Amino acid sequence: MTSLLRQRYLLDPGRAGLTDAVGLRTYRFALRITVFLILCVVVVVIDPNPVNWWVYTLGLVAAATGIEVAAQAPGDPIGTRHAALSSALTMTTYPAILFAYEGQSCNGALTLIGAGAVSAVLLFLRGAVVLTCVSMVLHLAVGWVVGTVAGIDPLPQLLLHFYLAPALSVVGLCAIVARPAVSAVMEMRAQIMQDAAAGAAQAAALRERDAQLGRLDADAREMLERIASGAELTAADVHRCRLIQARLRDGIRAPSLDTPELSDAAWAARDRGVRVTLLDDRAGGGQVALQALERIHAAAVEVIAGAREPDEVTVRVLPMGREHLATVVSRSPDGGVRLEFDLDGSLA
Repeated sequence: MTSLLRQRYLLDPGRAGLTDAVGLRTYRFALRITVFLILCVVVVVIDPNPVNWWVYTLGLVAAATGIEVAAQAPGDPIGTRHAALSSALTMTTYPAILFAYEGQSCNGALTLIGAGAVSAVLLFLRGAVVLTCVSMVLHLAVGWVVGTVAGIDPLPQLLLHFYLAPALSVVGLCAIVARPAVSAVMEMRAQIMQDAAAGAAQAAALRERDAQLGRLDADAREMLERIASGAELTAADVHRCRLIQARLRDGIRAPSLDTPELSDAAWAARDRGVRVTLLDDRAGGGQVALQALERIHAAAVEVIAGAREPDEVTVRVLPMGREHLATVVSRSPDGGVRLEFDLDGSLA
């Protein structure tokens, strides 16, 4: 059992509950139901008692439709509307056998009762225990009333229903026991996925930290060694220190804009005398699609690359709740450029 649950839940996030645990939505289950219905027809053919095939066929089709609804309906547990529809379809089996066999108790009549019981079993498994119990009582009551009104003794075929009572009781008990176990497994899977996501985020943060440390080492090691040695700094050295400081500040203030391409473009622009400001007011872009950020990065790199002294360029990821996702603004003595990006990263 543990191996089955691990295979169906822990390793497959597409699984959603007890419905998938017992394989109700597989072709194997559909094949078994088809074979069962065919065997029902074979039993009716072999049974020597006369049968009204039109009425029997209508009842069997209604029961098969009820089984299909109970097995394929979305959600776990099953929704009340689908459960009620399945129950209503299978309620027709008792009146159907009354008219098909004129109230006779026989194996052919039992097949249609069995087809209706399959739907009840599925509804038990899918969590509609109370509704199914109520519908079974109504099923017997409707059949009794229909038989009485039609002048057919409903008692012999009513007794046939109780042949299936032990099986339905066992299935209902199994469903009651199994559903909490599956719920526990689902919670375990959610915890495992949450831990995996946290681990992946931590690993990504460590990789980003290592990358930033690598860039810092490449940019600042030589300058730090010169400062430590007490060497006199030239105007070019001071300018380079300011560029290093600006790059480090970008990584802190605008983590979602901290890419090698954009960082290099901002470095080169500042080296030309352009004032570049990168801001991220959206908590690191945590709710932003990667493709949207890539479009913003590409547009920002293009604008920054075309800026010259004394231009000013501001790239800002806007806070949550704003109409737009980000803006890229360039100001120059000759005019300026303002680009606004929608939440999907497209130009507004």
